[in-house]
Amino acid sequence: MQSTHHEGDVVLIVEDDAAQCAEIADFLRDKGYEVRTATDAYEALAALADTQPKVLVADINMPNWDGIRMAEVASNLDHNLSVIFISGDERA
Repeated sequence: MQSTHHEGDVVLIVEDDAAQCAEIADFLRDKGYEVRTATDAYEALAALADTQPKVLVADINMPNWDGIRMAEVASNLDHNLSVIFISGDERA
């Protein structure tokens, strides 16, 4: 299988489960994306300025701030940011 290269396309993954984060990151890297990761909303918001991602992949249920609240703030900082929500919780 040939990988597609998305040079310069940065995806920021915000996931508090390290194993799940690594699995998603590996998948996206295999597809040619540049990937950055954060373990919570505070770390993600700090990383937004440095990484300027095109896509934010956010866990809905995280400690401190939930992913929805974090994505609202992130979207206000970058109106062109695309957001994908994920959750390992079947109730989400």
